[in-house]
Amino acid sequence: MPLSLWEDENHIYVEADTPGLTDKDIDVSVHDNQLVIRGERKHEQKGNGYDTRSYGRFEQTVTLPVEVDSDAVEAKLTNGVLSLSFPKSSCRVWSCGAQLPPRRNHGRPRYSGACPS
Repeated sequence: MPLSLWEDENHIYVEADTPGLTDKDIDVSVHDNQLVIRGERKHEQKGNGYDTRSYGRFEQTVTLPVEVDSDAVEAKLTNGVLSLSFPKSSCRVWSCGAQLPPRRNHGRPRYSGACPS
């Protein structure tokens, strides 16, 4: 499934092309910074014709570049595009209290390090 992922200072954004699917056909979950989009496109027989569409179950897993608040995700499905917005987790400070500096990854800011316990 074609997918775009980008981030700004406060959010991670994902858009996935899901033409012909409804919100009932798609399941989205995040666990251990792994975004999983899964679903099923059901085949509808329309007589004896020619059909090159893809049908069946699908699943795509993407590692998110930073920790997110998966309970506060915003999602919408419009014109065959699934749009997700994840707020970044507020934990960005080392246990010593120093601000964690951004690290560059292909031109996009990225954060690393574990949240203090």
